[in-house]
Amino acid sequence: MKRAIHRIAYVPLVLVTLSMGFASFAADPKKPAKEQKDQGPQADAAPVGSSMGAMRDGFRWGMSPQEVIDAHSKGTSSILWKDYDERLLKMHPGPEQTQVEHERDALLDGFRARAHTKFDRSGSGWESSPIRGEYSVGNHESLILVERKGKKRFFFFINERLWKIYDEFPLVANGPWGATWAEAYQKAFGQVSGVAGRAMAAEPLKGRPYQAIDWKDAESRANYLRLIDRSSEKFVGVVITDFETERNLAQLRSHREVDPMDLDPGVAAVTGAGANRTDPNGARTSPSASASSSARRR
Repeated sequence: MKRAIHRIAYVPLVLVTLSMGFASFAADPKKPAKEQKDQGPQADAAPVGSSMGAMRDGFRWGMSPQEVIDAHSKGTSSILWKDYDERLLKMHPGPEQTQVEHERDALLDGFRARAHTKFDRSGSGWESSPIRGEYSVGNHESLILVERKGKKRFFFFINERLWKIYDEFPLVANGPWGATWAEAYQKAFGQVSGVAGRAMAAEPLKGRPYQAIDWKDAESRANYLRLIDRSSEKFVGVVITDFETERNLAQLRSHREVDPMDLDPGVAAVTGAGANRTDPNGARTSPSASASSSARRR
């Protein structure tokens, strides 16, 4: 399936902040606080923070892919149309304005046609990307990417329902999240009611390639928040998900993607892979030959 990346910038999220009690971690991100042992789903063990609903920027959990596409590209009140209005209002009528209007129409048409990527099978083009741990293959999951003004926003769906929004912010001087992972913490203090987040070490085999910090919503328990350390790539990930979907992922992702390095079950049955077997082509000594050799030695 073709992957379309649309260079369409996005409005920055409301900054979500960590507590001052977590400042020691921020000062040295290479030494995260001890991770709590998960009791059941990962989200259940997250510390309780303040309401995080504003981070969704008006998007509702459960929206369909088409609803998200329409919000960005359908009509004069859509997000992308308004982006172009900002440019057009600064221009005088004439050929240059007409050219920008054509550019807008082409972008909106292309976005509506190619924005949605389904993860029905491998080969989507996202397998080696930083978001690979954010989705599974063969479990009715999909993605819409919106890129605007140097920021990327990933909308994730499962069973045609929006359940996760992942914002990728560059770590740059004077940027909204600072220039380093430590600065991202410092800029994030406060809006989770002074509650220290839980530090989680990277565990690639569990689909967590980066260290992160998480919280769950204090009020409605509708949201689960992760701050992802991608400072080695000069980015920070801010991910908010539907709490109930997050805690039920094991059931929703019942299909296990086949590892291309795994041995075919039929081949394994024939060859006895994993068993302690000798080389079938190796030299063998028959009982009679052994007896004859013993007799000669006597």
